Amino acid sequence: MKRSNVVGVSSIVVGGLIWGYQALADFMGRSTHLAQSAMGASKGIDYIAMVDVFPEGNFDFIDQIPWPPVQQGVDYLVTMPLFILLIVIGIITLVIGGIFIKK
Repeated sequence: MKRSNVVGVSSIVVGGLIWGYQALADFMGRSTHLAQSAMGASKGIDYIAMVDVFPEGNFDFIDQIPWPPVQQGVDYLVTMPLFILLIVIGIITLVIGGIFIKK
């Protein structure tokens, strides 16, 4: 198995594990507050983003990007749910590995 395939599959697996953990945590949180959930007071799953994982000062460079579309794109990437980002990176890595495979 090529290195790119290993990276792609492991990225997809880690993304799936993060999603499963967050869904289980949300389910456990809702089960303790069933009365509030039944009334619609639940706010849903709070997904982990890159901003939550890394220290706060690591993303200060985003405000200094001079081109607004790039700045908005980078801001979107660091605030999107981490499991989606990992799964997309894994799929892209598998596709690139499949295109450039040498037999």
